[in-house]
Amino acid sequence: MVCSFRDLPLVVAGLMFAGLTTISVIRFGNVSRGLAYVRGSVLVPDESMIELGNIPGDKTVEAVFQVKSVSGQPVTILGGKAECSCVMSDAFPIEVGPLASVPIRVQFRPRPVDVNSRIEHRILLYLDTDSAPVLLSFGANVIAPTKTKEKR
Repeated sequence: MVCSFRDLPLVVAGLMFAGLTTISVIRFGNVSRGLAYVRGSVLVPDESMIELGNIPGDKTVEAVFQVKSVSGQPVTILGGKAECSCVMSDAFPIEVGPLASVPIRVQFRPRPVDVNSRIEHRILLYLDTDSAPVLLSFGANVIAPTKTKEKR
């Protein structure tokens, strides 16, 4: 198959796309992290939304987010802000090395009003850079606690 000069821009664009995709995967692990880097982000969660499934309304549960740096410099997570006091998070600050990954643990204790409903909560992580805060979310179906019978 012979390409004409008319096809050259398309061929060049395809080669550039393939090259940038390869570089993204090699340097950042996947294309979405590479795109985040291009947009100016310095930290990217592996999963920005975690599904916790059905959880009893009287239990504290934990979601663990893996957050990866796409920066060549250390980044410090200064703190986190949840939209509900029923969500607690790690002790901050947390330093993330260049291209390193750290777990962020978030605990959720359902409120009585959450029972028999679907909840979704968001946490914003604030950084020591000009980068936008990192958004983490989790969802769950809060079910009524099971009652245990007392033995006599």
